[in-house]
This record gives sequence, structure tokens and C-alpha cells, in this order.
Amino acid sequence: MIAHEAEYRPDDEESAALRTISTRVGGKQVSSAPPKVIVDVREFRSALPSLLHADHFDVVPVTIAIGDYILTPEIAVERKSIPDLIASFNSGRL
Repeated sequence: MIAHEAEYRPDDEESAALRTISTRVGGKQVSSAPPKVIVDVREFRSALPSLLHADHFDVVPVTIAIGDYILTPEIAVERKSIPDLIASFNSGRL
């Protein structure tokens, strides 16, 4: 199986962090804790993790196999530049 086709399965560290993410019920946040975002450690070369932290997000650095940011157990985000996105389409990775 090719790496980008693998199903995402968090390791123990990621799994523990995912379980602490606040959920919303009826549009109201259940927990008063700041929103948590799991960020791949390689993303700290960009400014986005610092911006999230400055906006009162709890930023958790973890090495992630698939995706760059994990927002919930069901939602992962892969950040790409336009040239990298085009190259991914052309190579068949996406």
C-alpha cells in the first residue's frame, strides 16, 4: 500500500491528544479549554503554528504520518503550496 493511501491511525501520543479535543453540542462548546490543534513538527518552519498559538489555540507538536494539522479525530488538513499541489496532481500522488 502506498503511504498516501494508508488509512490514518494515530499512535498513542496522538490518540491521547485527540481524546482531549473539545467537542460542540448544540453550537455551544462543552469545554472551556482552549481549542486544540495537533501540528506536525515539520510545520514549525512556517508561521501558521505561531499564529494559531497567538490566537489562543493549544498547539500540540507531534510527528504525523498523514496530514499536517489534525483538528478533530475525523479531520486532518494537508497544507500545500500551489506548485506542490500541481506537482502532486501531475505525479498521481493526489
